[in-house]
Amino acid sequence: MLKKNKKLLALLVSVSVLTTSVVLPSERAFALGDMIGSILNDSSDTKVDKTKSDEAKVKSETKSKDNNIKEENSEDKVLKDKSDKDKTDVNKDDASKGVTDKDKLEGNSETASKDEVNSEKDVNDDIKSKDDSDNKNKNKQDNKNTDKEVNENKVNEKNKEDADKNQENIEKDKEDINKDQENSNNEKENIINEKENIEEKVEDSTEAKSVISIEDALKVKKGEEATVEGVVSFNDRNKTLYIQDETGGIAISNYKTEIKFNEIKKGDKVKVTGEKGDFHKLVQLKVSKIEVVEKNVDLEPETASIEELNSGKYESKYIRIENAVVDMVVNGVRKDYKLKQGDKTLDVFFMPSGVDIKKGDTVNVEGTIGVYNKTIQIYGGSCTFDKIGEFVKLNIKHDVINQADINNDFKIDAEVTGTEVSCVELNYKVTGTEEFKKLEMTKGEGNKYSVTLGKENLDLKGLEYYISAKDKNGESNTDTYSVRVTNGIAPEIYNINPAENSRVKEEEFSTIKASIKSDKEIKTESIKVYLDNNDVTSKSKITKESIEYTPSEKLKYGSHIVKVEVKDSVGNLTSKEWTFRVFKDGDFRHLFGQLHAHTNISDGKGSLDEAYKWVEKNGADYYAVTDHSNWFDNDTAANLADGSASKEWVEAHKIADKYNKDENFTAIYGYEMTWSGSTGGWGHINTFNTPGFETRTNRAMDLPNYYKTIQTQPQSISQLNHPGKTFGDFADFGFYSEGADKYVNLIEVGNGEGPIRGSGYFPSYEYYTRALDKGWHVAPTNSQDNHKGNWFTSNNARTIVLADDNSRDSIYDALREKRVYASEDTDMTIDYTVNDEVMGSCLGNVDKLNFKINAKDPTDKIKKVSIIANGGVEVDSKTFNSNEVNWEFSLDPEYSYYYVKVVQEDKDISVTSPVWVGDALNVGLSNAKVDTDMTLPGENVEFNVGFFNNGENEVKDVKFEFFKNKINDANKIGEKVIEKIESTKTENVKFNWKAQKEGEYTLYARATVKLEKGEKSFTTSAKVKVVDPEKVQKILVDGYHSNQYITGDYAGKYTAFKNLLTEKDGLTIINKDKITDKTLKDVKVLVLTNPQSKDDDTSGFKASKFDDSEIQAIKRYVEKGGNIILSTRADYKDGKGEYSNGSQMNSVLEAIGTKLRINDDEVIDEKNNGGQPYRLYLTNYDSPNYNLIDGIKNGKDQYSFYNGASIVLAKGANSDGVDFLVKGFETTETKDADNDGDNVPVTKGSVNTLGVEQLSNGAKIAVSGNTFFSDFEIDGTNGEKYSNIKITNNIVDWMMPGKEIKSVKLGDIRKDSDNDGKPDLYGQKVTVEGYVTSQSEAVEPKNSFFEVVYVSDETGGACVFGVSGTKLKVGQKVRITGVVDAYQGELEISLADRDNGPASGDIEAKNVKLIDENIVDIKPIKLSTKDSMLPSNGGKLVKVKGKVVRMDNQNLYIDDGTGVSRIYVEGYIWDGVNKEKSLGKWNHNIKVGDEVTAIGLASWDPEGARLRVRNTGEIKLASDDNSIEENVISKHWENKDWTRKRVN
Repeated sequence: MLKKNKKLLALLVSVSVLTTSVVLPSERAFALGDMIGSILNDSSDTKVDKTKSDEAKVKSETKSKDNNIKEENSEDKVLKDKSDKDKTDVNKDDASKGVTDKDKLEGNSETASKDEVNSEKDVNDDIKSKDDSDNKNKNKQDNKNTDKEVNENKVNEKNKEDADKNQENIEKDKEDINKDQENSNNEKENIINEKENIEEKVEDSTEAKSVISIEDALKVKKGEEATVEGVVSFNDRNKTLYIQDETGGIAISNYKTEIKFNEIKKGDKVKVTGEKGDFHKLVQLKVSKIEVVEKNVDLEPETASIEELNSGKYESKYIRIENAVVDMVVNGVRKDYKLKQGDKTLDVFFMPSGVDIKKGDTVNVEGTIGVYNKTIQIYGGSCTFDKIGEFVKLNIKHDVINQADINNDFKIDAEVTGTEVSCVELNYKVTGTEEFKKLEMTKGEGNKYSVTLGKENLDLKGLEYYISAKDKNGESNTDTYSVRVTNGIAPEIYNINPAENSRVKEEEFSTIKASIKSDKEIKTESIKVYLDNNDVTSKSKITKESIEYTPSEKLKYGSHIVKVEVKDSVGNLTSKEWTFRVFKDGDFRHLFGQLHAHTNISDGKGSLDEAYKWVEKNGADYYAVTDHSNWFDNDTAANLADGSASKEWVEAHKIADKYNKDENFTAIYGYEMTWSGSTGGWGHINTFNTPGFETRTNRAMDLPNYYKTIQTQPQSISQLNHPGKTFGDFADFGFYSEGADKYVNLIEVGNGEGPIRGSGYFPSYEYYTRALDKGWHVAPTNSQDNHKGNWFTSNNARTIVLADDNSRDSIYDALREKRVYASEDTDMTIDYTVNDEVMGSCLGNVDKLNFKINAKDPTDKIKKVSIIANGGVEVDSKTFNSNEVNWEFSLDPEYSYYYVKVVQEDKDISVTSPVWVGDALNVGLSNAKVDTDMTLPGENVEFNVGFFNNGENEVKDVKFEFFKNKINDANKIGEKVIEKIESTKTENVKFNWKAQKEGEYTLYARATVKLEKGEKSFTTSAKVKVVDPEKVQKILVDGYHSNQYITGDYAGKYTAFKNLLTEKDGLTIINKDKITDKTLKDVKVLVLTNPQSKDDDTSGFKASKFDDSEIQAIKRYVEKGGNIILSTRADYKDGKGEYSNGSQMNSVLEAIGTKLRINDDEVIDEKNNGGQPYRLYLTNYDSPNYNLIDGIKNGKDQYSFYNGASIVLAKGANSDGVDFLVKGFETTETKDADNDGDNVPVTKGSVNTLGVEQLSNGAKIAVSGNTFFSDFEIDGTNGEKYSNIKITNNIVDWMMPGKEIKSVKLGDIRKDSDNDGKPDLYGQKVTVEGYVTSQSEAVEPKNSFFEVVYVSDETGGACVFGVSGTKLKVGQKVRITGVVDAYQGELEISLADRDNGPASGDIEAKNVKLIDENIVDIKPIKLSTKDSMLPSNGGKLVKVKGKVVRMDNQNLYIDDGTGVSRIYVEGYIWDGVNKEKSLGKWNHNIKVGDEVTAIGLASWDPEGARLRVRNTGEIKLASDDNSIEENVISKHWENKDWTRKRVN
C-alpha cells in the first residue's frame, strides 16, 4: 500500500529517527494517516521560509516540532502529576456513598492510579492489531519497516492523558500549517495528495476496527463509525442503552435497526459498534453490532451536586445526588418532578408509577443523566430513591412466607435499611429441632437482599426462620416465622360461614359451611369437623368440595370455635380454625369489674381462690388478677408464647378457669410486667389473654422490645398502669407504632385502694389525655390495684365494659374494641355514640358529628356532662341535676377524638373511651419540640411546632394558639396566624416563652384551620422543667457554628450525652449565639465539636469558624478554671485554610495553653477495623495521671472511633501532665486525607485518639479526634457495647464533680424546724448510711417488701423506695443516695426524684452501695403502743407488747394501756419457714384478749400509722414483759397528711 509513496516513506523514516519522543493517541486504530498529516503540517511559531527547499523546510519543521514536543512532554508530566493528584481526590469523592461523610467509602490514591494504568494497558492491548502483537519487540531493530514502526510507536505510548494532550498540540500545529497551505510549493501539494491517497486506502481497509474509549468516541465526527466498550447503567424500555467506561458515558440507540436490547441489563458490559449521531443533542451511537462481554459488573455512581450536573459534563453517566429535595408540579393529569438543592434544580424525565416519594421528601438518588435539547435531566426510570430521615434506623422489611413446597428451593427476600449494614443472615431450622443454622443473604440492587435455601434443607415437619441484620448502630431481628412445608400444593379451605370473628344474631344463625379445593385426590374419610372441640364429623354433610354442619340445638350465646381438617393423597394436611360469636339482638350489657389486682402469688394478701370467691360474692361481673410476673417461679424460663415452665402461672389459670362461669361471672388471670428503677423504670403494664408471660428479670425485655413482643400474640390485650412519676410514664408515651397501638388498648385514669379523692387513691386523667394526644388509641380504666385482700371492695372505682354477654371472649372483644369506660361510682352507666357508632369507634372523615349520650345513676345525681377533645379542651358541656340525663347535639368535626366526662353531685368522675374522627386527614400538627426541656427561671424557651399540608391545595389563615398547662383562655400565652401553607409543605412555627419560677410545665399548641367542610383543630404539646440554678451545674454546648452532632451534620445526636449530664445535676444549654464572656458565665464545662468547615448547598450549612473575639473569650474562661471538652473529625473532605478542622480547633487549643493539638489527618487501620479502614474499635487505654479509665478492661472493651483524627502534642511540648486515654493498635496509622500537607506525621503504631490535661490553674481539657460522646457511640445498645459511655462518664465526673450531697443522719430527714408540716430536707438529695432492717427482694428466700427496704442508724430510720435488684440482708451496712420524698403519707428516701421521672441507666446500682457485708444484730427499739404510732418514730424497727383488742384479715390491733398500735401484715409476707401456712397470716392461736409482742417498721399508709411486719414469725404470744425504754426525741415532723402526689 505504501510502495507508491517513496518520498513519503523516506520522509517518515527520517522523522521516526528524529522524533522518538512523539506520543500517539493509543485509542485510535490505524493512526498512520493522522501521524503523517501531523508531521507534514507541523510548524513552529516562526513562519516557514518560502525560499527554502521543500525538503529543508520539512526537515526544519520536523526538528522544531521534535523540540517542541519534548518541551511539551515535560510540561505534560507536571500537568499529569497534578492531574493524578486531582484524580485521587475525585476518585475519593466518587467513591463516597451514603447520606453524609459518615457513610463514605475508602478512596485509595495508590490503588486508583494502579487501576488506571492497568486499565490503559488493557485498552492498549485490545486495540493493537495482530501484526503489532506479533512484532511488538522489533521497534529498534526494524525501523526501516515503516508500517511496523508506526505501530511500534503505540507500544511506546505513556498513557492516555499524554496522548490526548499531544494530539491537541499536533492538531493546533496542523491548523497553523493549513493557514499557510496556500504558500506551499507543488512538491508539498504532491506530498499532501499522496497522504490523502494513503488515508483513503486505510479507510477502505477491510481490517476490523479496534475499541476506543467513550471519550474518544465522543470526538468522532457525526456519521463516522466507532467501537466502544462500557457497562450499562440504564436500559430505557429496550430502545436506548446508556453505557459508560472510565472516560465517559454515551447513549446507544437501536432505532430503525433489527438489533434487540431485551436481554441486556444494568451491569452488563457490552461491546458496541455504531455510527455516531444525536437525538435532540443527546450523543448516540446507532448500533450496528453489539455483544455482551461480561455480566454483573459492579457499577459505582459518581457523586455530584445538581449544580455540577447542570454543567453538562455528566451526559449519559451514572451518578449519585445526595440530600436533594423532591419538587412536583401538576400539569393537567401529569405530574412533573424536579430535584432541588438550594436554588439549583434538575428535571426528572418520566417518573414511573409506584415510586414512594412525594413533594418535600429529602432523598439520595442514583440514576443516569441525559439531555434533551438544552435541558439536562435525570431519567426517572433509572433512579433509586432513598428517603432521608433524621436517623436511619436499622430496619428489616420482609414479606412473611407461610408455606413452602418440598420439591422446590425456598427463596427468601428482604429489604434492609440502616447505617453501614454489614451482615444480613437467614436463620433457619426444621420445626422441632433446637439450633438455628445461618445462611448469609446476598445483596442485590438498592437495599434488597436474598437467599435461596436448597430443597434438601426442607422437611415436611415444617420450617422456622428469622432474618437478622447488623449495622454500625446495632443489631435487629425479625420475628420468628413458621413455614408449612407441603408436598406440592396443599388443600385449601375457604369461603367459611359464619365468617371469622363475625358476630351472628341468634335468630339468624343456622349452619356452618366451608368449601374445599385441592390439586390432588381427597378422600372424604380424611375430612374432620369440630365445633367447640367436639368432633361433629359424623353429623356433618361432607363431600370432596365442601362441608356443612347444622347443630341440632341452638348454640348458646358467646364465642364458638370451628375447626376443619383436610388431607390429600400425598399426606398434605390442611387445618382451618376460626371463631364466631352468637348474641342476642339488643343493647350491650354493662359489666362492672376490675382489671388490676394481686394475690399472694406475688405481693398481695390472700390466695387466688379467695380473690375470685370474694369478688363474685360482692357483685363483680368480671374480675382480673394480675400478679407481678417477676414473682412467678422459673420466670426467665418462660416467655410470652409459653408460660408452662412456671407452675404458678399454669396453676393460676386452672384456678381462674374453675371460677369462670359464663353469663354469671368471668374470671380472668393475666400478669403485670413491672419495670423497676434498676430495669429501666419504664412503667407497669398488665397483659391479658396470652399463653405465657414476660418478666423484668430478663433485662433485654425493655419497653420497645415489649411492644414488639406483644405483637407476636395477636389475641393479646395490654393496659398501661398508673402512669406518672413514681412508676413511670412509658417514656412519655413514646415508642409509638401502629403495631403496638393495636395491642395496647387500655390506660388507667385512677389507681389505688384508698377512698376516692382520699389518701391512697391516685387519679391520672391528664395522662390519659396525653396518651391520646401522642397517638395511642386507648380506653380508660379505673383500678384498685388491690394488695390487701379486699378485692373489688376497697373503694368505689370500677371499669365497665360494654359486651354482648358475660364471657371471657365477649369481654376480650369489648376491651380490644375499646367499648370501655371508667368510673369512680359503683352504679353509674353511660351509653355514648357518635353518628350511631359506640364509644371506641373510629369514624374516619365525616361532615357532621351527631352525639347521643345517656347517663344514669339510681343513687347519685349527675351535675355536669362534658365533651373533652384533644389537649383536654372542653368542647361543649351541659349542667344537669337528675339521676338520668339524655343529651343529643351536633358538632362540626373540629378535633380528632372526643370522649365524655360525667361529674356527679358527690364529685365522682366517670370518663368514656373516645370516638376518633378523621384519622385520614392530610393536614395536621407534627409533634411539638422545645429547644431545651430543662431551663432556668427567666430563660427563653423556644417552642417549635410543625403544621403539615399534604393536600393538593394550599390552606390559608392557620391560627396557632399557645397555652401553659391547660387549654383555656386563662392559660393562653400567645397566638400567631400563618397566612398560607402551600400544598405538600410543612410550616414550622416558633413561639418563645419564659417561666418566672421553678416547676414543671406542659406547653400546648392548638392549630385551627378552615377546610372545605368547616374548621378543624389539632393539638400537640411538649414538657419543660424549670429548675433552681442553685441545684444544677451549667454545661454549654456550642451550636452557633453549625457544630457536628449538635446543630450541623447529624444535628441533635447528643441526647444520650445530655441525659448523662442531667443525671449528674447538669443543665445542658445549646449555645445559639456568638461565644462571649456573658455566654460563658457560670459554665462548668464548655463542649466544642467541630464547626462546619465549608459551605454545603445541599444541607444549607455555611462554613463557620471561631473568630478572634470568641477565642479570647474562651481563653479568659479557661484562665478562670473553666473546663473544655473539644472534639473534631478526620480531614476527609475538610475545609481549607482557616476553616480546616485542624486550624479551627488548634487556634482554640493554642490560646488556652494546653499541650494537646488536633492533627489534620485521618486515622486508619487496614488490618484491624470494623469493615472500613476508618471504622475502628480500639482497645488500648492508659491514664496514669488522672485515672480516667476506671471500669474499663484494657485490651478487651471496645472504644468506637469513626472517621476521626489523631491527637498529638504541640510542637516542642513534652507529655508531662498529659494522658492519652485511647490509643490505636500496632497497625494503626494516619494519612493526609485532604492532601493539603498540613498534617504532622505519626509513626505507625503510635497513634493517639483522645488526650486529657489539667492545666496549672486547675482547668481540665479533653481533646478527641472524634465526637466520642455522640448518640452513635453511647446511646442504647451502643452504650452497652462500647467503652465510650464509661470514658464519657469518667471525664464528666473529673470535670464536673457532683455537688456535694448532704450526708445526713436518718433522724435529720424528719426534722421540721419551722413546724410547717414539711420536713426541712424534703425534696433534697441526701446520702445516708445505716443498717438494713428489712431485706431486699433479691435475697432468697424472698420475704421482702415490694421494691422497698428499711434502714436505720442511731438517730432514726427510713423507708427506701426503688431497691429491688441489689442483695441487701438484714444487718448489713449500706450507703443510700436519694431524694427525701413521701408516698401515701410515709416519708421515705426515693432513689429517683419523682419530679424528674425515671432516670436512664441502672439508678439502683449508682445509688445503693453495700459498705459492709458482715451481719450485725440489729435490735428493735422498744416503744409503747401509743408511741409506736408517732410519725417521729417513722422508719424505725420497733417492738411493742400489748393485748389484742381487735383484728381483721390484715391488721392486729394491740394496746398496752397507752393507746392502740396497728400491726399490719402484707399478704405476701411470711415467717420464712412454712410459706403455705404463714403467708400473710400471724399465729392462728392468737385471739382477742391475748397479750402479744410484735416487731415491725414504724410507717404509714392511707389508713394511718402502722407497724409494718417484715416477718410474720415476729408476732408472738407474750413471753417477755421487760420494761419499755422511753425515747426522748427533739421536735420532728408530725404527719399532717401532707404528701407529694405520686402521679400528678
